[in-house]
Amino acid sequence: MNSQNRIEQFEHGLEKALAKTHKNIMGRGPIQTEVRIVGNAVFTRFETELIGSEKLLLGFLNENRHTYSYFEYLRGISIPIYERMFTRINKLLRITGMEFRVDDNYTFMLITLSSDLRLLIESGAANEPPNIEDTANLTI
Repeated sequence: MNSQNRIEQFEHGLEKALAKTHKNIMGRGPIQTEVRIVGNAVFTRFETELIGSEKLLLGFLNENRHTYSYFEYLRGISIPIYERMFTRINKLLRITGMEFRVDDNYTFMLITLSSDLRLLIESGAANEPPNIEDTANLTI
């Protein structure tokens, strides 16, 4: 298997694990998840469908400039959970940053890691992402 195929297969496995973990944290899973690995960055796009109360909450947070506080709260919950996942992939991986953007149909998440995940995958130093069944304990 060539390097690009290995990366794509890894991204696909990571999509499943991140979607399940998103469901564990938020209570509902995304409709679709896309992941791209670029060096030490993991870009994730969750396609979501916000229900009425979620749209109202997002509107309130935006209007009152509380989105930053909400994302800080979400980072505090999410980083330890996602870090356990990345540590399983390679014991040296740590999350050094996490950013979010939410709109009516998508949630974007950027995770910055302490090491180049792409190089770890290409060199064979990265374990496969956790199976969906293994993400059950990756929750708050």
